[in-house]
Amino acid sequence: YKSATSYGGGYSMPQQQQKQGLPASLNFFPLYTMALQKNPTFRGGTDVPLDERAALLHMSLRMPIPISKVFIYPKMYVMHSMTPDCGRLVAIPENEKKNPISENELKFAVLGDQRLKLPQLVNLSANCLSSDGAYLLDNGKELLLWVGRALRADIVQSLFGLPSLDGIDSGLLRVVPIQGDNDIKRRICNVVAAIREQRKGGPFQSLHVIKEGEPMEARFRWYLVEDRAAFNGGSFAYQEYLNHVMQQGTRGYR
Repeated sequence: YKSATSYGGGYSMPQQQQKQGLPASLNFFPLYTMALQKNPTFRGGTDVPLDERAALLHMSLRMPIPISKVFIYPKMYVMHSMTPDCGRLVAIPENEKKNPISENELKFAVLGDQRLKLPQLVNLSANCLSSDGAYLLDNGKELLLWVGRALRADIVQSLFGLPSLDGIDSGLLRVVPIQGDNDIKRRICNVVAAIREQRKGGPFQSLHVIKEGEPMEARFRWYLVEDRAAFNGGSFAYQEYLNHVMQQGTRGYR
């Protein structure tokens, strides 16, 4: 990870960090350092079972670099408000077949001999979640679809074939393409397939549905690394962590 471009994923750099005058190659270094501390592999506390932590460590040591980048700082896509062109498969222009789009451009993904526009990326913070929304988190090893309590009924019906998710165990919910899918579900399934295509070389990314307010939501929040975490050393939100690092660096030059 040598540059902010190759290192940064979909993160939007705070203005305060830009004013600190970090070299371009270090713009995202504080962010990824903090994210690694909060990653389930290394995070403090007892909420990650020992056997799961050991499995994650073993997996992370064997990850290709592009996948490990997303494992440290995942990508979170806004699915409920996709523009009409998002997730729609189109032919790849001839000039781009010779010069493939870099994943770092973040806007497109290739699926087979076609490409699609990806949904909007947001920062990994609970402040970016809304109860009337649905968000897809890609951490390189799995896909987590967070569904808000007030998600529009037409989207719920399209994805799950149900008028409501009240009283439904999210462990039983699946999002798989079937014949006769409407436009919303077809485009969401295309996005899922394209993300999996990008992660070839790593584990197959199963899709898990997580409803707002259920116990499994705690696992989803492991990956919201810009928020405070309830373990020793993880109590900084990102802006607080950045300020702390800058203060320590300033003291070191005195």
